[in-house]
Amino acid sequence: MRLGVTLVCAIAMVTVACSRDGDGADPGPGPSSPAQGASHRADGKQPAELGAGHVVITNAAGEQLRVAVEVARTEDQRDRGLMFRERMDYDHGMVFLFDREKIQRFWMKNTLIPLDMIFIRADMTVAGVVEHAEPLTTTSRFVDAPSQYVLEMNGGWARDNGVAAGAVVRFEGFE
Repeated sequence: MRLGVTLVCAIAMVTVACSRDGDGADPGPGPSSPAQGASHRADGKQPAELGAGHVVITNAAGEQLRVAVEVARTEDQRDRGLMFRERMDYDHGMVFLFDREKIQRFWMKNTLIPLDMIFIRADMTVAGVVEHAEPLTTTSRFVDAPSQYVLEMNGGWARDNGVAAGAVVRFEGFE
């Protein structure tokens, strides 16, 4: 009996600890992908390979910023994101594609590098930016506007390049 109660308590604690946001809401994927070696899911299967392409952002000064991106479109790819990476080239990032526009929430639990999260509306304009998201935390990161896509870049990239709400975005090499 005592073992059963202990087991139930342990399962409850693991369930709470694995929740992505303290309020019980699903914050969405954790940004991030492995630096080396194959990444395997918990069930041992290899996740589908990430797509690639470019994101072009026109900032308020009219400059077109073209960055190479990995494309995370499946749930497994979005859940893995940029986790465990020790570095990322300055002009590279990852774009997360979602089926519909809503408040997207991210956390940085297993992400090792600070990231800027650029939230993009379905109309291909920037809804807002979370700058320098602190690594290795479960704090929910989001902007107070719906978005359908999220571009992650190295921390400081958005400010360095004048990217803010209202900037115009286009994708190249992927839908």
